[in-house]
Amino acid sequence: MRRSAKLNFGPTVSTQTMIVSDDTGRLWRRVLLVAAMSLLAALIGAEISARLARQNIVSRVNTDAALRAAMLSNELERHRSLPFVLADDADVRTALRTANTPAENEQTFRVLSERFERFAQHVGAATVYLIDTSGRTLAASNWRTETSFVGTNYSFRPYFRGAMKSGSDELFTLGTVSRIPGLYLARRIDESPGARPLGVIVVKVEFYALEAQWRSSGDGAYVTDERGVVLITNQPKWRFTTTRPLSREDQAALSSPQQLGLDQPVPAFPETPGFWLIAADYAAGKPGWNVHVLRDARQELRAARWSGAAIGGFGGALLTIAIIAARMWRTREKNMAARREAARQELEVQVNLRTRELKETNQRLIQEVDERTRAEASLHTLQDELVQANKLAVLGQISAGVAHEINQPVAAIRSYVDNARAFLERSQPSRAASNLTAIASLTERIGAITQELLTFSRKSSGTPQRVRVDDAIAGALLLMRTRFRALGIKHARTGESAMLYVIAERARLEQVLVNLLQNAADALDGGAEPRVVIDLRASTTEVSITITDNGPGIAPQTLQALFTPFATSKPNGLGLGLVISRDIVAEFGGRLEHVEQAQAGASFVLTLRRADD
Repeated sequence: MRRSAKLNFGPTVSTQTMIVSDDTGRLWRRVLLVAAMSLLAALIGAEISARLARQNIVSRVNTDAALRAAMLSNELERHRSLPFVLADDADVRTALRTANTPAENEQTFRVLSERFERFAQHVGAATVYLIDTSGRTLAASNWRTETSFVGTNYSFRPYFRGAMKSGSDELFTLGTVSRIPGLYLARRIDESPGARPLGVIVVKVEFYALEAQWRSSGDGAYVTDERGVVLITNQPKWRFTTTRPLSREDQAALSSPQQLGLDQPVPAFPETPGFWLIAADYAAGKPGWNVHVLRDARQELRAARWSGAAIGGFGGALLTIAIIAARMWRTREKNMAARREAARQELEVQVNLRTRELKETNQRLIQEVDERTRAEASLHTLQDELVQANKLAVLGQISAGVAHEINQPVAAIRSYVDNARAFLERSQPSRAASNLTAIASLTERIGAITQELLTFSRKSSGTPQRVRVDDAIAGALLLMRTRFRALGIKHARTGESAMLYVIAERARLEQVLVNLLQNAADALDGGAEPRVVIDLRASTTEVSITITDNGPGIAPQTLQALFTPFATSKPNGLGLGLVISRDIVAEFGGRLEHVEQAQAGASFVLTLRRADD
């Protein structure tokens, strides 16, 4: 009984029923609206898609017609040149001059027929034959066949009469013997310009290969003459039909042997272009000829209609649903405005908090960047001081040799001065002048050595610039000359001899070269026949300097840590020379590498960017 009491709330049930009924009616109205809009959009989409597809097909068919017309024009132009070539042939003219005595020239005409046979096979012509002024065929490329033209009189043919009258003529017709249609190209042969005619050369062109090529596309293709008669086609049933009505005179002319030579009147063209059949035409390479293309677009247009209907229906449904959803969204938007405003205010609070946090983080980052910048500046200063210290250390190693290089010319200068004083006291100024010249040469030598020492010891500007490679190599060899001489080391230059420039800094590049030469001298100390080779190679973008010695080489355990700081195999070495050299080269945008070689010794390659000459 209690359950019955709960179920008998009359007003509540009635209200719920009314709400459900109203929602159901609204839902069905929306469904019907979506269906109607989808159907309308499908019909419109199908029509638009079909029209667009037809325009696209028409464009493609027009393009195909133009391409086929171009193919036909090329074919005609290629064969039109053949009669001109044969008309100027000396053997052909000679045969025509002696045509009145065929018994004596039978072998000549047979040889000419064989030549025409080979010529026709080579150029793809159906038949090539020679006619005298009476119309009799003297030689032909088909002389071996049962349908040979040799001996046949073609004076009745319009192309023969036209060529004899105007010099050249063309005619598309059926062959009187073969009954195969083709285009006959005739050219008159004269004794000389303005002199009497000797005969006519004729080339027959058949278009079966072209028709077969057109047939592979699946479209209907045909060529009509000025009367609208189909001459060339990839559909045999269309040949010798007419696309427009012919007069009685034209029908009679086409049935005569002088024209097409048909056995029956020319029938009407069997195809009539409609909505599904799309046609295009294009002028060909002969006056009055036109190339036509017919394409059955039934399947393409049907597929376009279905595709357009599907897209239109789907789009219409989506659009209707979108409109309904937009209306629902607007209703919900009003209800959610307050919530969005509250959320916006909350977001502003969060943004302010986050902004303060970001400002604090930014301040910390700025402090860290400043500290890092100061650390990098200190590191760069330390690196420069380390490079300069290495440079001064190298100067200390070579200073004794350089002092010896300077002492020798200084002692010689003192001797030359004493001699010059004696010569002047003896009134021998010429000999004194000779000693003074020698003193000047020795002072230049001392100046070159001291200038190189100053250049090498000077702190670099740190800015790479255009440096001549030969100058840097010469400066390094000048500083190392005394030590090489003391150790009996011979050096040689190989590779490029042209003036090459690289992007570097002169003093620091010399420092790298001196370090490498010092290492080579250390490795060669005490060795037999010590030798150092400096090889110079250049490409369009780089210049490579390879320094190779014939010493004992580098041990495998040393090679693994070759460019590691403080790793060295020398008793008194610091292990910084190669590390500093590699860093210097890297600042120039180059690289310093050790290269394995088959013979004993060590080889280092210094690669730098090439500067414009």
